[in-house]
Amino acid sequence: MNQVPIGIFWKDSDHRYLGCNGEFARMEGFESTDSIIGKTDSDLYVDSATVESFRRLEHFRVTDDSYTLIPDDETVYPDSRFYDKTKVPLKKEAGEVVGILGTIEDVTAYHILRTREDQPRQQLMHTQKLESIGALCGGIAHEFNNILVGVLGNADYLRLRLSSDIKGQKNISGIIESPQRASQLVQQDRKSTV
Repeated sequence: MNQVPIGIFWKDSDHRYLGCNGEFARMEGFESTDSIIGKTDSDLYVDSATVESFRRLEHFRVTDDSYTLIPDDETVYPDSRFYDKTKVPLKKEAGEVVGILGTIEDVTAYHILRTREDQPRQQLMHTQKLESIGALCGGIAHEFNNILVGVLGNADYLRLRLSSDIKGQKNISGIIESPQRASQLVQQDRKSTV
């Protein structure tokens, strides 16, 4: 068991370590497998939230025998490494649950590789989002221009109808200038989006 490249440990129902293999002892900073016997997670980990999380998961596995294998999520530990853990009920030959049998594997290299593989996909998704936003903006700008064309057309029509009314001509010129400025802004925005 000391030749296995993953950590293996076993605990009693009070969460005290009954033993482990050499890899687990090494991972936890012990020189020998005997050094861990009788210790709890509180003796190994400073972070009380981590200890409480372990206990909650282990208590569930000890008290509910209906689950025989539940892998834990990958967990980042204080040493910034990633470990994949699996814990199962530890049973006597008669089937009575007396503790926990667990494995822990350092999956940091796998996690780093997976993250690197995900980066191009995330960049592609970001590019596609930007393209979609650009297309949406272009569609909105087109519809807005259609509205402006209607306003300008009607204002030109009014200008022709009120050609003799100088005060009316000034007001209509103001009406025409506003949509023209808005149209220029839309054209400017469409160029920067493309």
